[in-house]
Amino acid sequence: MVRVSVQPVDLEPFRDEEAKQFILSLGQVSGFHYLSDLSKEESIRVGRACDGIPLAIKWIASQCESAPELLSRAEHVERTGKHGEELLEFCFRRVFDSLSVDGKLALQVLALFNRPLQSEAILVSTALPGHKFQDLTDRLLADSLIQRMFDPDLNDYCYGLLPITRSFVYGEVRKDLEFEPKIRRRLTDYYEARDVADPRQRIIIREIRQGRGASEAPLLDLAKAAERQGDLDTADGLYQQAIQRNPSSWRAAREYAEFLRHKRVNIGEALKYYEQAAVNAPRMGPDRALIFREWGMLLRVCGAPDAADLAIEKFEIALEDSPNDPVVRHALAAMLKRKGMFERIIVLLEPLVDHHDSETRSRVRPLLLEAYEMTSKQMRAAELRHKMRVQAP
Repeated sequence: MVRVSVQPVDLEPFRDEEAKQFILSLGQVSGFHYLSDLSKEESIRVGRACDGIPLAIKWIASQCESAPELLSRAEHVERTGKHGEELLEFCFRRVFDSLSVDGKLALQVLALFNRPLQSEAILVSTALPGHKFQDLTDRLLADSLIQRMFDPDLNDYCYGLLPITRSFVYGEVRKDLEFEPKIRRRLTDYYEARDVADPRQRIIIREIRQGRGASEAPLLDLAKAAERQGDLDTADGLYQQAIQRNPSSWRAAREYAEFLRHKRVNIGEALKYYEQAAVNAPRMGPDRALIFREWGMLLRVCGAPDAADLAIEKFEIALEDSPNDPVVRHALAAMLKRKGMFERIIVLLEPLVDHHDSETRSRVRPLLLEAYEMTSKQMRAAELRHKMRVQAP
């Protein structure tokens, strides 16, 4: 209940009833369900064996898989006659020794710093693959060995150690005099972006890694540069980082959707990011129109039974914000043809029949001629046929 204190406050250990309630609450947590099998008396025995220290109770419980195993371990702890910090260190020593090599390494890296580290920095320090890192942090969190916090500035999780855990682990680190300089050197290289060959790119990456480049724009610039150079895997990763840096960025979502559509030919994922871009798009204007136009272009070939209706819906929205865009007008008209809406096609395409761009004329005129014929506008159809014969497309 202490909110602010200018002096250290010693917290009393759990009383028997508090220890029982604590163990009961742990039984609702994944990995600790077996604690529900303990009787009231057995819960009290475990609490007393751990000197009423909640962290000691949880550390011991995290190493067991059944109530009999926990009771046996608690009896062993009680026979040691250890109390307070000595008991905590005794418990933690056994927990630490039982960890995997990767688990120990992650704790040792975190022990070098008094503040939490972002996940990417831990990955760089430990050289662990991403899938192993997630499994590892989940286990260390469940065992109360690390703490996880979300950093809104980095839009990423950071991990740190409790002071008592850090004190113990740092003691282990000091046993290998080469370990700390090696890890600090590796992180210095990472934060200074010494792995990036291009000097201009290095400046951008350095700012991003050091937390000063909060905008997604530098990442998008790097992604497009990698894309131009044909390094699609790097570009893909950078686009994803840009979206992670700013999930509400319509520009990042749209550009990643375009990348997925044209470079990866991944229609499903591209549609997902077009939708994300549309949710965060400006309320009006050419940027909004472009998002909905390209979204509609992809929807019309998505293979869904209502693809035409979905595409028409997006093209109509794009047309509201960009009424003079010939690409939108023609794309919408092509979809309306599937619905037999030829009168609307005429309204859309007549203003483009003499468009200054030859490609636009060549696309518009055949579709407009068909619309005239389907609506029995023979005079207009004859005039357009004559125009198509005597004029260049």
